[in-house]
Amino acid sequence: MKHFKAQIVLGLIFYLSILALGHLFHGSGDALKRMHLTRALITKGSIITEKYGAVEHAPLQSFAMIPQYGLGYLIGKTFSFSDKKSFRMAYRFCAYFFTPVIMAIICVLYFDFIGRLGFNLFIKLLSTYVLLFGTLLLPFSKWLWSEPLSALLLFSSIYCFYRSFTGNFRKFNRLNFLMLGLLTLNAHIYYVYYVLMFIYVFYYFYFIRNNPSNIKALVVDAALIIFCSLLLYTCYNLARYGTFMPQIAPEGRDPERFSGTFNRPLIEGIYSLLFSIGKGVAIYSPWTFLCPLVFVFYCHKFEKNTHYLFTTLLISYLAYLAAFGKFGLDLWSWGPRYLVTFVPAIHLLFPFLVKYALAANRLMQGLLILIGLWAIGINGYEFIGGWQHYQFTSFVSTGVPYSHGVYIPHLSPMYNNWETSPNPMSRLLQFWAITGLSFYVVMRWYRKKFPNA
Repeated sequence: MKHFKAQIVLGLIFYLSILALGHLFHGSGDALKRMHLTRALITKGSIITEKYGAVEHAPLQSFAMIPQYGLGYLIGKTFSFSDKKSFRMAYRFCAYFFTPVIMAIICVLYFDFIGRLGFNLFIKLLSTYVLLFGTLLLPFSKWLWSEPLSALLLFSSIYCFYRSFTGNFRKFNRLNFLMLGLLTLNAHIYYVYYVLMFIYVFYYFYFIRNNPSNIKALVVDAALIIFCSLLLYTCYNLARYGTFMPQIAPEGRDPERFSGTFNRPLIEGIYSLLFSIGKGVAIYSPWTFLCPLVFVFYCHKFEKNTHYLFTTLLISYLAYLAAFGKFGLDLWSWGPRYLVTFVPAIHLLFPFLVKYALAANRLMQGLLILIGLWAIGINGYEFIGGWQHYQFTSFVSTGVPYSHGVYIPHLSPMYNNWETSPNPMSRLLQFWAITGLSFYVVMRWYRKKFPNA
């Protein structure tokens, strides 16, 4: 219980750090549509929105925002605000109490996970701090995209999968597939991951552990959960479109500017996700790019269960890269939005990177320190905020193909971020002050709370 309370405090510190940075807003038209669906659910008990009609997005996030949106709307009405102001209050409650809370929960769960992998307090705190401030989690903590919720559910699934190796098989794998069942209600693509996870669990317990007695329970639980997910999605389609299997095709979309086309060459798509100046994860979240390489080079040193965990994780990650490499260009985001879902899971390899870096030569250690400074620095550069206005005026409102900003350096949001920001230096100083203070508070508090850890 003592450690549980400590982790709650740790999550609260990270949550307050996100709030202190501010700039919390919806971030996209997709998020607005999801909030309009939440509004319709609360005010009309309907899934048909007043402004957009039937929303094409998966339903989970709109339902998950009901408590925040409903509380904000209720407070607005309690103080006799107009409908417009009440809806604005509801939107603010979602911005402050949805994605930032999700990110804080991810950090707490991550902290616990790497402790179970055998790492000491300092590496746990350093890795958790870098997860939030040195990856794509921080930029996406202030927007209402659906990927942070997907990241939490996917990471929770992997956490339960790992716990099932040494714990209660049925309890943890039921939770594992429950998380994935919810994940499928946030995006269709995760039905593929659901099947992959079933294969991973089946193979591990039937062939590696030679324990077929649990397989019947696995099949029953996984089948029941996927059936419920498909049933809910079918009912959702019936309610919004009047048919069980709608054929919804994007209308008026330029395949060079928008996602959802599955028409890109795979090599080009992988390149855009990993290396392009406008979206490449190697630039915008370098630890997410480097962590898989740790397993590639040091997999022979991993303990058996951990080896299997990361083998299955990287197989899924490669499949995910291939799918979204074909999918098209994601619009209006900092870095590769589609990869945010896998960032916390991939970052589980970061403490292993630190472990092997401590035994490396000084040149390698210096290089990794520079990468760490870049990873946090690029988030600080994003924080100054000019890129959003630049993207809108240069691509969204002009009809210029968005691919120009992905591949051509001088047209990329990164290149134009500083000069289009209203107060770049003051915002950059605010960012470094909060990131530094957050790390100091976490280390000081945890050392005082657990002096022998």
